[in-house]
Amino acid sequence: MKFTLAVPYDWRDVRLSFPVAAYALHDGVRLHVKVNPECIDYSDKVKMADAVVYCTEHGTRVRNLQQFNSMFLDIYEEFKIREFDCELVLQDYWTTCKALLDENDSLHELLENGAEWYLVDLPKLRAGFEIRQQTVERIVRQVYEWEYECMYSLSEYEKIRDVLGLHEYIASTLRRYPKVLFRECNSKYARGYTKHWAQATRMQTERAKLTFVSDEIVEDGSTYCSVQLESGKPLLQDVLVPEAFLKEFLDGYELFQDNPWIEFSYLEKNSRGKYRSPMFFRFVLW
Repeated sequence: MKFTLAVPYDWRDVRLSFPVAAYALHDGVRLHVKVNPECIDYSDKVKMADAVVYCTEHGTRVRNLQQFNSMFLDIYEEFKIREFDCELVLQDYWTTCKALLDENDSLHELLENGAEWYLVDLPKLRAGFEIRQQTVERIVRQVYEWEYECMYSLSEYEKIRDVLGLHEYIASTLRRYPKVLFRECNSKYARGYTKHWAQATRMQTERAKLTFVSDEIVEDGSTYCSVQLESGKPLLQDVLVPEAFLKEFLDGYELFQDNPWIEFSYLEKNSRGKYRSPMFFRFVLW
């Protein structure tokens, strides 16, 4: 089985401080949920529309999950915690994404079969990972007592004490799950990749001709490029070039610009040929 890290990670120069906590992520959609106390006014429907806000990892607001507002409002009232890093699993990834972002009734049909919310982390809790996970467990137990039978925790993490153990855990876990996340046990919450945590994913790779490189460097230090998959087929746009690969990518582009071919990784491809999470891996000779 083949796996790759979501960002380059030099095993010979470990930047993580062991032990680390490692755990699997499900094949769902990551959502950032925020409660706005100033909008909690049950007599004002307009204000209540913003009492709980759901956004994707990239900041796109999802407006058709209001039926879960009461659960997050109850959590806020009990624990005074306003922000939640969650993973929502309805069916497969592609179906869940489409249902969340389309303004139609497809989501309601999926919800009839049950939704699973995994409370991954608590962004605003200023404590190490293990302490945050203890709070996550308390929240999940309380939610279950309230008879919201749709929220779970990721508490079944494993403490790994060295690089070899981490490699073995990743290889075995990715046979059953699409992603593994690992972080220092005392690390603070951070969005984006830091030296204190990383993510490994079960990836496939494909070769393609590089056709366009964006001049824009976004906030997290990454950029994008476009590639031509096969002659006569449309371009695949928005292939991510993460910050950690950026220097190698620009050096390679200068060297191979007369006939630039790259290998990119992706998590999966759907029946319509759409790639999930395409990311530059390396330049190749074709």
